[in-house]
Amino acid sequence: MKISDNYVVVKKREENKEKGFLTASVQDNFVYEGIIKFLPESPIFMGNDKLKIGDIILFDKYSPDTHEYDDGEKVKFVHKRDILALLS
Repeated sequence: MKISDNYVVVKKREENKEKGFLTASVQDNFVYEGIIKFLPESPIFMGNDKLKIGDIILFDKYSPDTHEYDDGEKVKFVHKRDILALLS
């Protein structure tokens, strides 16, 4: 997939299931963070770190547009200016 140089495509981050009590979550984590699935050809940097596929990013809540990918997976297009942090 080729995308605009201004956007990254992120997919939902899977949460680890742990034993013990589960708490109900009011907010959807995918609204704020996701795993990079596609990057533009030109590099995008967070500080001195170059973003790469598989990185987990935190992004602005109202930034992304949600679309369905070929296999039915929902992905979000996030403008690079709306990336707030690199989590890993």
